[in-house]
Amino acid sequence: MIEHFSHRIGDLEVRTCNLNLMQKGTHKTAEIVKWHKYDHKEEETCHTIASWKKYSDNEFEMHFTGKRPFYENPEEFFELARIGQTHLDDTE
Repeated sequence: MIEHFSHRIGDLEVRTCNLNLMQKGTHKTAEIVKWHKYDHKEEETCHTIASWKKYSDNEFEMHFTGKRPFYENPEEFFELARIGQTHLDDTE
């Protein structure tokens, strides 16, 4: 089990989640999501652009949704990827 964690930069967020990439249940991995705001509402929705899979005791590997991450600011993406990998690597 992984302690719940979330860190957001702009419209990107790294957060822990369950194996189905959902926020409910026991968190066992993490994902990076991109948030979108509806034009006519204050509500937001998001989609996963990358997630981690666990291969052994404490070995997590990032996988992209699609062939590569599509995001206009790679510095923000890679900063969140570093934060997420560090958080996962520190789990027992």
